Amino acid sequence: MLSSKLTDVLIALSGTNKECPMSGFEVLDVLKETRRPLNASSLLAILIQLEAASLVHIDRGDQYSFYLTGEGQSRVYESGPGEPRPYLIMMLDLAGFTEYTQINGDKAARDLSDSLYTRGSKEAKAKGGRVVKSLGDGLLTVVPPKAPALELISSIRQTLTSKDGNPWPLHVGCHLGSPIEHKGDIFGSDVNLTSRLCALASDDEAVFSSHTFDETMSIEDISEFNSCTHEVVKIRGIEEPLSITRVSLK
Repeated sequence: MLSSKLTDVLIALSGTNKECPMSGFEVLDVLKETRRPLNASSLLAILIQLEAASLVHIDRGDQYSFYLTGEGQSRVYESGPGEPRPYLIMMLDLAGFTEYTQINGDKAARDLSDSLYTRGSKEAKAKGGRVVKSLGDGLLTVVPPKAPALELISSIRQTLTSKDGNPWPLHVGCHLGSPIEHKGDIFGSDVNLTSRLCALASDDEAVFSSHTFDETMSIEDISEFNSCTHEVVKIRGIEEPLSITRVSLK
């Protein structure tokens, strides 16, 4: 049986493969977000142990990268999380949060983060989902695959207002995927992709992987106040270019 720290690293790598590996920095970020932090030297030592057990492959190129072997992914399932579950994964973050913190201080920023979590949890629950965790300046949320994504985003956006009285601008990433659930958190390549889609979003914009948009949106979902554009982008960690759809939230 693997120790808890080795299991944590395996789960953090869930969904990786030869075409979609993770860097050491990305693994450390996942562990930090899930409150299972390690330092770089400890992580490398664990990864070498997992490689020796044929559970992880280490690509020793210009920059080390890591991914699970087939046996490693099977071991993840056996460790307790079980099989992946289908969800519409949504990551939201508050635009301008760093500047707000600098101007208003840490307490005001914490109060804003708490309000986002409380109100986001209420709205997600109403759509049959849940907030997986607070990201400080944002939320990681899952809802059923057919849940009304834009309606949920709009309801969360309307609950927080900036000093000018307007809804607080958001960056949002949306992707249909099958993450692994473990101890209330979710892991896997679909979660990583959702984070990268969120990072692509401009202020008051939701970025969908295009197949997610096609599967979950209808003409009625896109109101006269929303505009959408389609493009193809290169996403770090994904070999083939990805088709995305940008939706204005204004």
